[in-house]
Amino acid sequence: MPFSGLLWFILLLLPLVFFQRLLHREIQAVFLIVTRNAQLTIGLFSILFFPGVFLHELSHFLMAKLLGVRTGRFSLMPASLPDGRLQMGYVETEQTDIVRDSLIGLSPLIAGSSFVAYAGINHMQILTLWDVLLHGQINLFWMGLGLLPGEGLLSLVLFAFAVSSTNDAF
Repeated sequence: MPFSGLLWFILLLLPLVFFQRLLHREIQAVFLIVTRNAQLTIGLFSILFFPGVFLHELSHFLMAKLLGVRTGRFSLMPASLPDGRLQMGYVETEQTDIVRDSLIGLSPLIAGSSFVAYAGINHMQILTLWDVLLHGQINLFWMGLGLLPGEGLLSLVLFAFAVSSTNDAF
């Protein structure tokens, strides 16, 4: 029997989490090698991921408010945790039932996926490129990639990267 969608999701999520943490560690290592200053490294890393952290924490906050869950402190300032990880931000919420807690926990996935999809569809014409690729027009696909808007594309890709690779602690 072939794997169901949920099983594939779980099987692919585990290596994704591993590689995400590895990537974050490597980015921090490069910053540390270049700057030779731990505080500056944390600052640069925080700046790189700030858009994603902002969207991540804001989505927790808004979902809690939408569900009528009280919130406490909200922070976007990085802080070192006792186990050596870096906490980029947080939103304190009261504990509620499993459904509301789950929705608050899932809100960054929903918001981040929505943003990346919106950016890809509306600013990078991904649907057009996908349609060309589905029809087997490989040369036209590569030509379309070359025609993507150059101005602002790098910032859009970096923002999408920051949003899609942000989690609660690095």
